[in-house]
Amino acid sequence: MACIYCISVIQSNNQLINSKQVTRNHNIFDIEIEKDIECKEHPDEVIRFYCETCEAPVCILCTFNDHKEHDVAQFSDAVMKYKSNIENLMRDCQGNLHKFQTQIETLEKCESCIKQAEAKIRDVAIDMISDIRNRLVISHWFLTRRAQWQYKMMENASGFPQ
Repeated sequence: MACIYCISVIQSNNQLINSKQVTRNHNIFDIEIEKDIECKEHPDEVIRFYCETCEAPVCILCTFNDHKEHDVAQFSDAVMKYKSNIENLMRDCQGNLHKFQTQIETLEKCESCIKQAEAKIRDVAIDMISDIRNRLVISHWFLTRRAQWQYKMMENASGFPQ
């Protein structure tokens, strides 16, 4: 399968535009099966030609308008001419796709590990804060009792009435 509008981009840049925003209106066709593909400029017309100058598929109306001075070939001839190149580019894209999928899986695993680490850190922090608060309460209780005891000792030593 190939997109007739990306072929020139793939050929000139050796990369596939993979953004849904960019490619959502593109027409995909199977290189092995010839079927009618409608023209983007003239939806009632069928792609029958390939403009070599613009590296774009065109209909009969396009050949008389925007592409009248250009080198235009039969679409089927262009498909045969570029078929092996398209197949090689598609293999490269599939290889890149596999690499990207592997990278995505690795990133997802990393994300999962990070979330688990964050949860453990949060749990340990909550436990530590609770422990510190408990120690603070206990320390406050002991210091209050000690202060009360020392106050009583001072009262007894000074002879003040209780």
